[in-house]
Amino acid sequence: AAASTKLKAAEAKLAELNRLPEEKVAERIKIQEEQKFAEIDRQLGIRMSKGFLTEDEIEKLAKLHGVPAAEIKKRVTCPIQKDGKAMGEVVLMDKSIEKVILENLKIVGKASLYEFLDLPSNASLQLLQKTAKDVQDRATKIGKKDATVTATEILAGHCVSIFRSEESRHAYDVSRGRSHLRKLDSDIDIAGMDGKIRAEYFKTLVKTAVDYGMDEEEARRYILDYAKEKKISIERGKEEPSAGRSRRLMLIAGGVALFLLVGLAAGGAVFLASARAKNQYEDLMASVEKAPTLETKQKILEEFQRTHEPDKFTPLIQDRVEQIRQNMEVRDLKALMTEADDLVSKGRLDDALGVYRKYLEAHPGPSPATIKQRMDTLMASVDERDYKALSLLVNRPVNDRLTAYAAYLRNHPDGKYQEEVKRLVSNMSEEYYLYLEKELASCQAAEQWARCIELTETYTAIYDNKRSFELKELRNKLQNRQREEEILAGLDAKAQGMKDDFAAARAVYQDYQNAYPNSSVKAKIETRIVAINQREEQARVEREKGAVRGSLAATQGRFVEAADGVVQDTRTGLLWTLLDSATEMNKCQNYEDAQKWVASLRLGGASDWRLPTPEELIGLYKDSPAFPAGKSGWYWSSKNYARYSDGWGAVVEAISSDNDGSREKNNVDSFECLTARACRGGR
Repeated sequence: AAASTKLKAAEAKLAELNRLPEEKVAERIKIQEEQKFAEIDRQLGIRMSKGFLTEDEIEKLAKLHGVPAAEIKKRVTCPIQKDGKAMGEVVLMDKSIEKVILENLKIVGKASLYEFLDLPSNASLQLLQKTAKDVQDRATKIGKKDATVTATEILAGHCVSIFRSEESRHAYDVSRGRSHLRKLDSDIDIAGMDGKIRAEYFKTLVKTAVDYGMDEEEARRYILDYAKEKKISIERGKEEPSAGRSRRLMLIAGGVALFLLVGLAAGGAVFLASARAKNQYEDLMASVEKAPTLETKQKILEEFQRTHEPDKFTPLIQDRVEQIRQNMEVRDLKALMTEADDLVSKGRLDDALGVYRKYLEAHPGPSPATIKQRMDTLMASVDERDYKALSLLVNRPVNDRLTAYAAYLRNHPDGKYQEEVKRLVSNMSEEYYLYLEKELASCQAAEQWARCIELTETYTAIYDNKRSFELKELRNKLQNRQREEEILAGLDAKAQGMKDDFAAARAVYQDYQNAYPNSSVKAKIETRIVAINQREEQARVEREKGAVRGSLAATQGRFVEAADGVVQDTRTGLLWTLLDSATEMNKCQNYEDAQKWVASLRLGGASDWRLPTPEELIGLYKDSPAFPAGKSGWYWSSKNYARYSDGWGAVVEAISSDNDGSREKNNVDSFECLTARACRGGR
């Protein structure tokens, strides 16, 4: 308390002497204190690079900075020894991790992980851990990741890992301290590149080490130890150098001067880079201010970030981007509310809700309270409107009513009238089932299996009763029927791929029929097989027609095809069928069936086909050049008469198509199996 009173009195005195407010004096004193302890921390870091500190080192630092030794000890994170002897191998951080940390510290513009967390180097592990996790959480929640945010996430993760234990923290501190000495190590290596460090250059090295924060004795000891490790000898003595040594010394001095010049040049480059960055930042902000829209401003800033390396102005640019984004959100929100209000005034409540929902999808995260209130009001109005609309459906068909009730329950899960609508739905279960029976009968007759399944599932999704159990069983049967229809469609596609291989196409269906003889598509499969047989027979008939047409050429123009399947005898003018009955049907016929076949013919647009007379048949087959003979040797003629032989019957005069001089005619019983060829015209 006494010390605090003295400090206050001193601050008041300084304020009076410098004519400044006391708070300004206190602020400047605080800044000086922070700078002093920052320098103490830097010098501590250099000394901790060996893995420990000595009591003597702490005392020297205390005297140098006018700070109690106890205050400095609070900032030490490594062991403190009296004799200064090493305590075994010093644990260092992995080089690759150290490199990653340094690269990302450069991006965020910080010198150490302590500065990154904005905490002193003697902060407790608990505080370091908590702060690191807070920083990590904030960075993770940022939607748009730029270089600074990404570097922040990486550094926060390393902080969580490094500040988990005193051992890992100590390894970081030691590695950080040694990083300060790498430049000095490099200078020592250059000075001793020929295996020896001259006395004059040794003094320069000592001075450099002192500038880093070591006292002269510490600097000498560090350089000697490093040189010994590198097997570099150090020249001692104050004798005047010889001419040769003077020249060598001049070269070394020139080298030192060169290093100093390089350092000055580097410093100048840093200054110029900083000035250039400032000019670029000011030009960028001027362009942003002139941009006509917020979107254009945002685009200019994001393009700059994409094409420029991060620097100390990067956080300011990112803040401006965030400010513009927030302004855009405010602008969009105002436009949204204006649009929604206009829709509400026109009674388009659902469209107004859609506008709000679209905005929330485009802007994830916590929604403004105003939007929530407006949406709640709108949904309550829509709830009232939709419930009132249900009362107008009393006389509508049951399916319309149920559809509307289900839509209300779906669209208003927290609606005011949920229980009332559920009661209405429950009371119409039997009525809806009766409607469903008719619809199911209709869709099954039309084989609309998907529609039938949908009907059953609609009921079972709403009701849980005896009817539901029945409909679930029916749905299973319908699904099985649907699957078999799909299988049949697959068989059809496979069979169609066989084209004119009728045996293979037939086998596709027969194999399934043999495996599933009682399938629901059995009749359809049998119909497909019959159709294949018919196509096969048609193909055979067409081949037969082709064979006869080919033979007509040998008749020297006597027989020509006047229409499809109709041949004209140019000598007699008679029209004949291209194929006889045996060729077309692949079988012979009795007389009665032959007459029926002739009567059924519809060839060449005519239906007056007849059986030829014996003379017409003889002229067809016996007059050269004759019509090509068919498979059969005997043809029915139109000439017949009755006779009695074990009962009355018919005898028909048959004509042979053979051209070998055998009999031309023969009387045969009408029950015999011969062939017919029809004709038209003549007589």
